[in-house]
Amino acid sequence: MFAVQGLAGIISAIAFGRVDSRDRKRAMLAMPMAALGVSVALIILRSDLAMLLVIMSLYGALQGPMDIALFTLRQRRTEPAWMGRAFAVSYSFNYLGFPIGSALAGLLASRSIETAILVAVVTCFAAAILAMLLVPSNA
Repeated sequence: MFAVQGLAGIISAIAFGRVDSRDRKRAMLAMPMAALGVSVALIILRSDLAMLLVIMSLYGALQGPMDIALFTLRQRRTEPAWMGRAFAVSYSFNYLGFPIGSALAGLLASRSIETAILVAVVTCFAAAILAMLLVPSNA
C-alpha cells in the first residue's frame, strides 16, 4: 500500500511541479488537505483492501500539490543563507508528525476505530482551515 502511495505521489509531484504556483500556494495546500479528509472518511463506508488501495492512491496523489506548494513557499520566504537549515528543521518537524500521529491513532483505535478515523478526518479539515488562515494570499 505504501508503494502505491509513493508511486501516486511521484506522478502527482511531477504533474503539479509543472503548474505555476505563484499566488496559489494557499489553495494548493488547503484543497488537498480537505480532500484528504474526505478520502480518509471513505474507509468508514467500506473497509476492505480495494478501498484501502483507493485511499492510499488518493493520499499519494494529494501529496504532490501540497509538497510543491510547501517547498516553494519555504524557498521563497527563506533567506538563501538559511535555506539548508530551514529545510532541515522543516523536514524534521514534518516527519515528527508521523510517530506522534501513529501513537495517537493507536491509542484511539484501541478504544474505537471509528473515533480514530473521525479524529483523522477532523485533523485534515483543521489543517486546511489553518492553511487558509495562516498562509498569506500573495505567497
